[in-house]
Amino acid sequence: MHKLITELCRKAQEGELSLEDFQKKWPNEANKNSFYRIIYNDIEDGVEHFPGNWKKEKLYDKWYKSNLFLTLYLDSLLLESNLSEEDLIKHRDLMLKEKNLRKETIEDRVLQIRKQK
Repeated sequence: MHKLITELCRKAQEGELSLEDFQKKWPNEANKNSFYRIIYNDIEDGVEHFPGNWKKEKLYDKWYKSNLFLTLYLDSLLLESNLSEEDLIKHRDLMLKEKNLRKETIEDRVLQIRKQK
């Protein structure tokens, strides 16, 4: 289940997931986990707001810098970190509160978290 959710998150980041496919593939048992429910909402937002229909470079640049993309990116990296549900939520919330969050910052922070385990 964990791998499937990570895959759905990454597909949403790249605009390779339709809302219908997402809803079909989402495992119902994941709804029992608080972190997965948060991820569900992030993926759903990402699928609904991905600028893929317009295929203009400027829109893609904007997407990759958007808070929504960065949130999905953070989610996917945290999913791979094997932290407890409580720690996943705590670290996610702390990072999303940061101003000027960037992909590189997310990568560095998640790497630090993994080393602390």
